[in-house]
Order: sequence, then C-alpha cells, then structure tokens
Amino acid sequence: MFARIKKSGKYQYLQIVENRKEEKKVKQRVIATVGRLDRLHSKGRVETLIRSLSKYSEKVLLILSEQSDVKADGKKIGPYLIFDQQLPLIALRVENMLFWKLNFVNYYDKNKQKMAF
Repeated sequence: MFARIKKSGKYQYLQIVENRKEEKKVKQRVIATVGRLDRLHSKGRVETLIRSLSKYSEKVLLILSEQSDVKADGKKIGPYLIFDQQLPLIALRVENMLFWKLNFVNYYDKNKQKMAF
C-alpha cells in the first residue's frame, strides 16, 4: 500500500492505494480517499495521519523539518553499533595488508634475481 495524490479538476486528493496482481498484470485499487490535499494541509491532518500510522510500524523513518514539533533522539544499537565501532579497525587492517603487499611486491621486483626460488 502507498499514498498518492490524484488530480481531479482543480483539486488534488490524497488517496491510499494498493497494488495487486491479476492475470499477470498489476492493478491498483483505491482503498480510501482521505480528502482534499489543500484542506488536509490547512488543518494539519497530513502530519496527524502520519504520526498515527507510525504507531503501527516497527521501522519508522522520521524526516524532521524546522516546522515540525516532533523531537527525536537516536541511539546506535545491535549490529549497527558493532559495525560502527569495528569499521575503523577493519579499514586499518585492510590498509596495513595493502601496505605490506605493496612493499613486498616492490622489494621482490627490485631483488628478483637475488631471490631465486
């Protein structure tokens, strides 16, 4: 499901729509027409609807603007926290491996004849 704006005459309407597959074709079905977009914006109903729907989501993406009164704090947890802490160490290890490999290749190229295997 997704939200879309549908033009009709000089007005725009906010709709909730679902995609479904019928006979190898994707068809769209309007679940609900929420209302005229200009009226929804003037009464602050779009933001209210988004906040209300976000209660039912396990993953919520907040995009905050200067006009928003929503306050949010974030904490790094789980795999993200581990990855964030380990990434500099991994990068350092890769950098060291490349450094030593490059030096070995240069040393080998200079001393090819001395190093008969």
